[in-house]
Amino acid sequence: MSTLRALNGTYRTLDGIVKYIASNEEHNDLVLAYDAVGADPFRATRDMLLVKAAYNKRGGNEYVQIIVSLMEAEIICQDDVARFQSASRAIADMMFNKYCCQIAYAVHGNTDNLHAHFVINSVRYVDGYKLQLGKKELFQLKTIVSDILNQYGFSRLLYYSADENLEN
Repeated sequence: MSTLRALNGTYRTLDGIVKYIASNEEHNDLVLAYDAVGADPFRATRDMLLVKAAYNKRGGNEYVQIIVSLMEAEIICQDDVARFQSASRAIADMMFNKYCCQIAYAVHGNTDNLHAHFVINSVRYVDGYKLQLGKKELFQLKTIVSDILNQYGFSRLLYYSADENLEN
């Protein structure tokens, strides 16, 4: 089963997490893909901070991080890696459209299982509201991501119920 974890943006600064997911040095030269939706991938932090500044929303959580991981056995050849990169782009596009927030994302191959990090700006670019991922929304997100993974030939997500909380 694939997994999805959601983390509040308290571990690193927005700039720190974007640099982390894009850093080949941090990931043994195994950042297999890096891009952004709604922002210049090479200036994602700047673009996200500009949205925050425009709505005077610089406090609190700067981002939400979503990590989607595959089972080790699901990646056998380079075609599987390419399919996961495509699935990751589809997930990023879906979240951009659903939440109206800029997203930077990367696919990493530095662990036993291929995984993708999605850094979502906590401020919506259309109205300045802060992104809220409660129990119900997280369950819906897992259902949609599970369907996308399945469309690309990967296992569905392992998830439990709508009673799960966003991790701190």
